[in-house]
This record gives sequence, structure tokens and C-alpha cells, in this order.
Amino acid sequence: MNYDNNYKQFEEFVDFDLFKNFYQSETEIDYHITFFMAGLNAILKKWLNNGCVESPEEINELLKAEYNIKNRL
Repeated sequence: MNYDNNYKQFEEFVDFDLFKNFYQSETEIDYHITFFMAGLNAILKKWLNNGCVESPEEINELLKAEYNIKNRL
């Protein structure tokens, strides 16, 4: 199954009301989610293509740190 453009699963895990505190419109929220999911997808593909050298916990910490840095800018 190809999840590249299927972000509907993400909606099961996210409270979209939280995004309303940071973005002005539903359009901005939609673009943010698209951007975030594309980055997440790219990191996971890179990790898999590189043979999963890092542990899942390391990847999780990397993702959390990356996302937190972006939210502080």
C-alpha cells in the first residue's frame, strides 16, 4: 500500500482544534498538515532505505526535536 498522498490516517490521531490556535484558516491548517506529512514520509523512507540503522526510538526523538524547533521559529 502506498501512503505517499494518503493523509487521512493522520486525521485519526490529531485534534485539529489545536491547530486553530496557531493558524488563521482551514486552508493554512491543510497546507501545514500536507507539509508536515510529506516531511515525515521522507524521513521514514530515508530511514528504511538506509537499513533502519537508528532505532525507532532515535527516529522518534529526531522527529519530535525537528517539529519542536520549527514551532519555536
